[in-house]
Amino acid sequence: MNDTERAVLRFEADHPEALSSHRKQMAIRERFGFSATTYTSHLIHALADAESDTYAPEVVEAHASRAHRLRQTREMLGRSSVRGALARPDLPEQVHF
Repeated sequence: MNDTERAVLRFEADHPEALSSHRKQMAIRERFGFSATTYTSHLIHALADAESDTYAPEVVEAHASRAHRLRQTREMLGRSSVRGALARPDLPEQVHF
């Protein structure tokens, strides 16, 4: 887990309200300088890291189903990171019409 992902976990612990909250989106932009989408990406990668259990257990618990699914995907694909992996492994990677 990198420093940005640790900072995102700390921020998430301090701001547990929904991401759809305009106030939270503005705080993300002010604190990190990036969009809510980028924030979510960092949060997902942080939750996929087993270190997050000890670093921010309250955040992991609040996002337990997402963290569990991401870790399963990482293990299934044999990757050390979920970057590039599907968040929904039950969906096909490509759909051909």
